[in-house]
Amino acid sequence: AEGDYVGASADGSKAFFTTTQQLASTDTDNTSDLYEYNFDSPAGHHFIQLSAGGLGDLSPGSGAEVNSGEVVGISSDGSHVYFSSGAVLTTLPNGNGQHASPSSGEDNLYGYDTETDQTQFVAQAGVATRASGGASVSERLETQVTPDGRYLIFATPTHLSPEDTNSATAVYRYDFQTGDLTWVSHAAPGFTALNEGDNVTLPAREAEKDGAMAYFGDARRAISENGEYAIFTTSEKLQADDVGGAPQVYLWHDGTVSLISD
Repeated sequence: AEGDYVGASADGSKAFFTTTQQLASTDTDNTSDLYEYNFDSPAGHHFIQLSAGGLGDLSPGSGAEVNSGEVVGISSDGSHVYFSSGAVLTTLPNGNGQHASPSSGEDNLYGYDTETDQTQFVAQAGVATRASGGASVSERLETQVTPDGRYLIFATPTHLSPEDTNSATAVYRYDFQTGDLTWVSHAAPGFTALNEGDNVTLPAREAEKDGAMAYFGDARRAISENGEYAIFTTSEKLQADDVGGAPQVYLWHDGTVSLISD
């Protein structure tokens, strides 16, 4: 089968790729789809279409149009894959009551559980842009996934919380188990954010989307393995004693943000 490799589980039992070929009976069109090849499945059942859609999908097996660049995270155990699509692959809301909708410049971000074949809507999350040669160029969605796939952390300029009123990118955490979407990059207790318009970023880990490479450069991990701690960088003043306007590192834990680089 021809396709674009996007990652694998650390033990090599699952490989993930995108292709326009119809490799499963669930695939009903010729657009690009996300697939899993499971080496442990019985003969004839190795190929699984992950972008076929979940509960409430009005056109299951078609219209997802998932290319390799839309696969943004794979857990190292291969149990969860996160990807974007302009299609509505499930009408079930996330834990915050938000629904997927047809693409209007911001793709729908989804999570897929390879053990239960469950598709969940995470959020409508746009990507940051930068200037290049006088034109605006979209950056890749900054993400990291916990090894068990339960938590996804990502940076987006889309306002996914009514309390997020800054014009720049912010960091959110998604809990696949509960469906909850949590705003991470808010101000520290007792301080009101100035909304200076400075982006919040995650440490770059290019190999994070490849589950097999999940521990490469582990010093740049932005979320703890249990998902309870998250680290992000910003020039935005989020604590009273953050002075100078230089990029600083903040820690989020249990809903509280604190400055850890002085």
